[in-house]
Amino acid sequence: MKIKIVSFVIILFLFTSCATNFPSSFDKKSLVENAVNSEKRFVKLKKTTNFRDVGGISTIEGKTIKWGKIYRSDNLSKLKEKEFTKFKSLKIETVIDLRTEAETSEKEDNLPTETAYISIPIVSDQGDLMGQMKEKVLRGEVSEEESKELMREFYSKAITENIPLLRASIQKIIGSENAILYHCSAGKDRTGIVTALLLSLANVDRATIVNEYLLSNYYRKSKIKSTIRKAKFLKIIRPKINTNVILNFMSVDEIYINTMFEIIDNKYGGMDSFITNELKIDDKMRKNFIEKITF
Repeated sequence: MKIKIVSFVIILFLFTSCATNFPSSFDKKSLVENAVNSEKRFVKLKKTTNFRDVGGISTIEGKTIKWGKIYRSDNLSKLKEKEFTKFKSLKIETVIDLRTEAETSEKEDNLPTETAYISIPIVSDQGDLMGQMKEKVLRGEVSEEESKELMREFYSKAITENIPLLRASIQKIIGSENAILYHCSAGKDRTGIVTALLLSLANVDRATIVNEYLLSNYYRKSKIKSTIRKAKFLKIIRPKINTNVILNFMSVDEIYINTMFEIIDNKYGGMDSFITNELKIDDKMRKNFIEKITF
């Protein structure tokens, strides 16, 4: 089964939440135990649920990622002008949009005029396949196993099929002298991949990277639960809907991000080789980034 930009499809077009059997990464206790400064990093804005600062994370060398330098979020199409003041207070000078043209056509980011906007879609635009996947889920034609495999395939393709665009996004971020934000639709998959690569560049250990990645489940928890309620109601007329399939598409899971790491290790010879050979970031560039982004 071919990947169909599926995680974002479900988020944008199916409903806006998820299912039963929530994984432990949704729990507050797990969040507190496994994440660093999780509450401090959250940026609360209306109509965004997954906007956060990547600062406060420790590296292998004992350094710390600076606060207020790198931000990640879900899409900003519904950002209200009355919140521009708060947005500007973050001193974000550039926003990188990782979504495809199809995703942005009716959901363009609403940003202050002085904020630079750059579109770098790191996955291929699959057009109307979004609607087709929605219908398959509604008809119960996607199993739980298939949904997880589709997500794994998405992560695989994101780091193997469009490396020039992935490289462009990473290099733009590490080259920025000022605060920068990048996002996709839900701020969890493409944004999670880019964040994992940036933290790897900064020499953060993988366990910490995975924990930061899993924070998306916590921040999106209420949105996901809201959708599950809608999905259960919809089962009255669509009895084959599997809410756990929706959950697999709308949440993040260690197996997804570990798929990325496995491919980097097995196909590209490890993270350092991937950074050097695929992202075209040499030792000097990496050192400069680490010095700039840590203290």
